[in-house]
Amino acid sequence: RPRNAVVGPEQAELASGIPVLQGLTTYNTFLDSLQLILENPSNLKLFRESKCHMAVMDLPSYPKYREKALKILSVPADGRGLSDMLELLHLTTHRSETSRQVAIMDVLCTMITSVEAKDLWRNLTGFECMYTMLTRLQGSFADEKLSEVECSGKLSILLSIFGVLTFSIKDYAINRLHLWSSEAWKSLAGAPRLT
Repeated sequence: RPRNAVVGPEQAELASGIPVLQGLTTYNTFLDSLQLILENPSNLKLFRESKCHMAVMDLPSYPKYREKALKILSVPADGRGLSDMLELLHLTTHRSETSRQVAIMDVLCTMITSVEAKDLWRNLTGFECMYTMLTRLQGSFADEKLSEVECSGKLSILLSIFGVLTFSIKDYAINRLHLWSSEAWKSLAGAPRLT
């Protein structure tokens, strides 16, 4: 770290939990540099094999670093990027993480475009992850104390879930069959008839 560098309280708190990043004064600079380094496939392989990507896993929690961190984590390396995104999505369960959940699902939409990625999505239980997200939203719109901002956030999550599901079945009959034959989908499809 440069001698005259100033570390803000948010950066100091973040650095204390991520040993690899300790001493850096600006995470955006770090993420920019890391992104350039990872453009080389051998660097990316080494980055993944040595589990350095785990140092970036917490950064999407901070809106300031979210976009760049998600971009780094989504770099496909034998499907590990998709696996990382699903793991992050499973970890975001708190109400205040709405924008993080939406950002992760936006990245997922860009990742599940190839046949290989769609197969991997199904095999990594991507559909089940989306069902879990839908279950978390169950009944939340009925809360009378829900503020307009909270309602808007939940609606954004709902739209993102259906966006991801759409991308995962688009032009791929195997995933459409998997989705439509699942019990979770049958109960989801029957829900509007019951209400």
